[in-house]
Amino acid sequence: EEGGEQPFAPVSRESLMLVNNLMMVSACAMVLLGTLYPLLADAMGWGKVSVGPPYFGVMFTLMIVPVVALIPFGPFARWRREDVATLARPAGTWLAIAAVVAMAAWLLVSELPWKAIVGVLGGTWVIAGVAMWGWRQVRDRKRRASFNGGRLGMWLAHLGVGVFVIGVLVKESTTLELDVRMAPGDSIPLRGYQIEFAELRSYTGPNYRSEQGVFHVRDGDRIVTTLTPAKRAYKSGGERMTEAAIDAGFTRDVYVSLGEPIGGDGAWAVRVYHKPLVRWIWLGALLMMAGGFVAAADKRYRRLRATDPTEAPGREAGLPRAADAPIPAARVGAAEA
Repeated sequence: EEGGEQPFAPVSRESLMLVNNLMMVSACAMVLLGTLYPLLADAMGWGKVSVGPPYFGVMFTLMIVPVVALIPFGPFARWRREDVATLARPAGTWLAIAAVVAMAAWLLVSELPWKAIVGVLGGTWVIAGVAMWGWRQVRDRKRRASFNGGRLGMWLAHLGVGVFVIGVLVKESTTLELDVRMAPGDSIPLRGYQIEFAELRSYTGPNYRSEQGVFHVRDGDRIVTTLTPAKRAYKSGGERMTEAAIDAGFTRDVYVSLGEPIGGDGAWAVRVYHKPLVRWIWLGALLMMAGGFVAAADKRYRRLRATDPTEAPGREAGLPRAADAPIPAARVGAAEA
C-alpha cells in the first residue's frame, strides 16, 4: 500500500525481536500453567496432580534455548532486512570464545556435569557476542557518537541474560546437599571446606527460646566464616521455627540449618548446602532490570515533538519507518500548510 509500512524480511531485527517475545511469553505461560493446573485439577475433581522440576526444567529449557542462541545476533542485525552471511560472519568468534571458556571450565573443575558445561557455553556465547558489539560501538567514532541510553540498556540486559544462564545451569547441576547427624565437636567435608560443629548455645528472646548452633567453615586451618543457625520455640502456641545461616560469596553460597535433636548425646540433624554461582542468578536479573530502566530513561522517549503529529512514534527513538520511504504528497502538502 502506498505510504504504508513495508513488511520486514524473515531475517531482520524485527524477526529476532518477534521470536524473542514469543519465546518469553510462551515460557511465562508454561510456568503459569504448571503452577495453576494442579489447583484447577483439584478444584474440578480430576484428581491430585503434582507438577515439579521434570516439567519446569525440560519445558523452560526448550523455550529459552532459541532465545539464548539468537540473542547475540540481535544488536548486529539491521532493520527490515539483513543478509544471512553478513549476520553470521562474527558468530565464529563468539563460538570459539565460548568453546574455549567451556573447555577451560571442564578442565579446571573436576567432574563438572554436562549441564553446567552447556550453561557456561551458552552464557559465554551471549556475553561474547554482546561484548563484541559493545567494542564495535566504542571503537568506531561515528557509532560512539550515536551511542545512547537505549543501546546501553540493551547491552546491559543482554549481558544479564548471559550471566543468568551461567548461574542457573551451574547452580542447578552442581548444588550439593548433605543431611547429616552432628554433635558438638564433629566436622564434615564440603567441597574443600570443613564444616565444624563448634558448640550449641541456648538463650531466651522476648517471646521465644532458641537453640543456636555455632559452625565454623574452615579452609585448612583458617576459619573462613562462622555460621549460627538456630531453632526457635515460641511461647505462644509452642511453634518451632528454623533460622538458617548463609555465607554468601560471588562463586558459592554455604548454607547451614538445624533440624531436630537426635538421641540424648547432644546430636542434631543438620542440613548443609553448597550452591555454586547462585549470586550470578541475582546479578543477571539485576543487570536485566537495570538495562530496562536505563533504556526507559533515554531522553529521546521523553522529548516533546514539534513535528507532524501523524509521524510514526518510533521514528524519534531511532526506529525505522518503511526504510525511509518518501512521504506521500498529501502529507507533504498538509505539513507545508
